[in-house]
Amino acid sequence: MLGNQRIPIRFKFLVMQLLVVIAVLSLITYTMAKLFHTDKTTYIRDLTSVTALHSAEEAQSLLTGYQERLKVFARLM
Repeated sequence: MLGNQRIPIRFKFLVMQLLVVIAVLSLITYTMAKLFHTDKTTYIRDLTSVTALHSAEEAQSLLTGYQERLKVFARLM
C-alpha cells in the first residue's frame, strides 16, 4: 500500500531547490579553493625568487669586498 502514496509537488520543488543550491555552493567552493591554491603557489614562487635575488646580491657584495681586500694585500706584498 506504500506504492500508492504520492509525493507532494511542494516537496519535489524543495528537493530540486536543495540540489541546485548544493551544486552551486559546491562549484563556488571548488573555484575559491582552486583560486586560493593558485594564489598561494604564486606567492611562494615570488617569495623564493626575491630571497634568491637578495642572497645573490649579498654573496656578490661579499665577494667584491674580499676581492678588494686581496688587491690591497697584493699591493702591499
